[in-house]
Amino acid sequence: MRLGSILSEAWRNYTSGTAKPMLFTALFIAGVGSLLWLETRGILDVYESSAQFHQSGASTLVVELPGGVDPEKCEALSELGGVAASGAARLGEPVAMRALPSAEISVFDVTPGFLAVVEARTFGSGGVFLSDDTLGRYGLAPGDELTTTAGRVPVAGSFAYPDDGRSAKLGTAILAEVPAGGTFDECWIRLSGTYVSAASPVLAGTPIAAALVADTSRVVRQLNSTLGEDLPTVERFDARLSAWAPAAAAAIGTGLILAGGARRRLELATARQLNIQIGSLALMLIIEAACLLIVPVVFLMSALVLLVTTAETPPDMSSFLIARGAAIVAMGAAGCVVGSVAATAFARPQYLYRYFQRR
Repeated sequence: MRLGSILSEAWRNYTSGTAKPMLFTALFIAGVGSLLWLETRGILDVYESSAQFHQSGASTLVVELPGGVDPEKCEALSELGGVAASGAARLGEPVAMRALPSAEISVFDVTPGFLAVVEARTFGSGGVFLSDDTLGRYGLAPGDELTTTAGRVPVAGSFAYPDDGRSAKLGTAILAEVPAGGTFDECWIRLSGTYVSAASPVLAGTPIAAALVADTSRVVRQLNSTLGEDLPTVERFDARLSAWAPAAAAAIGTGLILAGGARRRLELATARQLNIQIGSLALMLIIEAACLLIVPVVFLMSALVLLVTTAETPPDMSSFLIARGAAIVAMGAAGCVVGSVAATAFARPQYLYRYFQRR
């Protein structure tokens, strides 16, 4: 057959309903769409549990050694692999609000890296940092000034520090950024991973860490231990039920087209009886499959983008989810191509009489 004849025949089969486009669309969306949802939801579950682990402070180590922490060496820990940020803190002179002079508020002098550890948000240059709860308690907004008995101090930023089991001393304290000089009481280390027990001895074995806290009286603890010491993120990701979703999608695509070929076996066998080449039949079925895939592929990818958008994930995670979803849809489409080629096995003229009897 000529290419034009093959194209017109495939289009005729699609528009006339011979290829059952409505049924194929419904089954493909139901099958591959279920896998797409399972994979997206499975990855999001792993990501959300990891994010909760970090946000709770479980991945933050606190090295306590009053008056013995070198702030420069503490901040240098952020250069190590697996460390997201590090900074030093020490207890400063307390202050009192002018409206309530009898109640003192703790002040912590912190290095610039410490603000990165608590992921502080900066409103302006110069000033102190308060927790979100403290801002709300005093009715302050970004850019306002804190009125103390020592004078007025601008609020330079804030940080999230909920009451979720972590050490509560920063919840009502004021953080004052100072240069990394002198000695400090604590070094806070926020890890980028979720394996705190594995990171602790690694950090302790580095020359920087050894110089930082050479004193054996140091105490190393988690900022928040309520979620446990480790979160097996990698293991949970590898063990998710939807890890085989791409292969399953390919099987669904192949099965749907093969089922359609079996239903049309009499038509295919008749075409071979009329000396239509097997390659022409395969090309016709592939073109039909391509036409059948247009609607479900557009629908599934649109639904995936909508799902990822509503999940409010970071850009890199959104890109990863869309890439994983696109791989599943692509494998489903590839399965349809394989099924189109495999369906030519029904085009056997020697079985024509048998097919006709079973009709």
